[in-house]
This record gives sequence, C-alpha cells and structure tokens, in this order.
Amino acid sequence: MQDPYGALVALVRFDNNTHAREHEIALKKTGLLSITKNIQEAEQGLVVAREASRLLEKRQHEIDLELRTCDQEDRRISSRLDTAGRGKEFEALTHERAALESRRTILEQDFETVWEQLTAAEKAILRAKNHVENVARESAPQVVGLEQEIREMEQKIGEHLSERETFLKTVRPEWIALYDQMRTRFVNPFVPLMSNGTCGGCGSPVARTDIASVERHQIVSCQVCRRILYDGHVAEGADATQIMG
Repeated sequence: MQDPYGALVALVRFDNNTHAREHEIALKKTGLLSITKNIQEAEQGLVVAREASRLLEKRQHEIDLELRTCDQEDRRISSRLDTAGRGKEFEALTHERAALESRRTILEQDFETVWEQLTAAEKAILRAKNHVENVARESAPQVVGLEQEIREMEQKIGEHLSERETFLKTVRPEWIALYDQMRTRFVNPFVPLMSNGTCGGCGSPVARTDIASVERHQIVSCQVCRRILYDGHVAEGADATQIMG
C-alpha cells in the first residue's frame, strides 16, 4: 500500500465500488421480488376461482335440497287434497300448491343459472391453472438465474471486505473519523476533483486555491455540497476496482 493519502483514496474507491455492487444486488432483488409477486398473484387468482366454484356448488346443493323439500310438500298437499272436500280446506290447499309451484319454478330457474355459472367457474379454474403453470414455467429460469447472481455477488463482496482493513491500517485515524462521520450524511462523502476543476459530487467549480490544496493532498471540502475533494489522479498500490473485480 502507498502513503496514507493513497490508502484513503483506495478506501473511498473500494467503498464506492462496494456500494455500486450492493445497489446492483438490490435491483436484482427487486426484480426477483417482482417475479415472485407475479407468481403469487397467479396463484391467488386460482384460489379465487376455486372459492367461487365452491360457493356455487354450495348454492347448487342448497337449491337441490329446497327442491326436494318442495317435492315432499307437494306429496303432502296431494295426499290431503284426496281427502279434502270442496270447502275452505280444499281452497287453502289449492292456494298452497300454487305458491309451491311458483316457488319450484323460481328454484329451477336458479338451479339452471347456478349450473351455467358453475360450468363457467370450472372453465375459469382451468384457465387459472394454465396461467399459474405458464407463469411458473416462464419465471423459473429467471428466478434461478437471479438467485445465483445475487449469491455470487454477495459472496464476492463478503470475500473482499477483509481487504478494506488493509486500507484502514494505513489511513490516518483523523481522516477515517471524518470519513465515517460524513458517511452518515452522504452515500459518497469523498468525491474526486475533476480534470476540469469541478466537484465530482455536485459539479460546482472549485476555487484555484482549493485545487492547489487538493493536489498537495490536503483535506479540502467543496464549498457548495460540502463533500471532501480528493485527488483523482492518485494511483494506489492495490486498486479498489481490481480488488472488487
């Protein structure tokens, strides 16, 4: 490792590179979550279709029971009509049978409607099943690929985090303290001084006196965004981008 300033630049580049990898991992995880959500939505659609079919089957069973009850009532009325005279009882039974027939007609219409709905529901279940299978089949390679990429990237970051200690051992403690403090406020608290004399963080022009101080490897902050400027031309012995690949 080079001098403390070179180690500081290496540390900053290493952390920036690590952050870029972590951001890339986060994007892949977001993509994976989106695929998983699509699969779950497809499966939920199948659950909804099956529940709709179950409710229709339940209603069909209820109507069937009511129709059987109507048959029993009809037999009861028929039996009483056989023995009833032409008086009030006969008239009451006749009205009761008419109401029963009206009820039976409504139930039969409901049964036919539910039967048609149940047929449509069964087709909906089949479509939902096919949709789930298609989504799962199409998503499987993407899921496997993303999961593997995420594991490999996380493993690579973990393997090289120990390299960060190499830079820390050489950087001045006061610089490390300042760097760690500013990292709580900025994702990239230390930015390079660009070749055109502007801040690598906000793009603002940097005063000539500050440029000279940076070139002398002094700690100087941008007067606009307050990030620390470093000499981007410094080449450290162990380049952070090479370490992280």
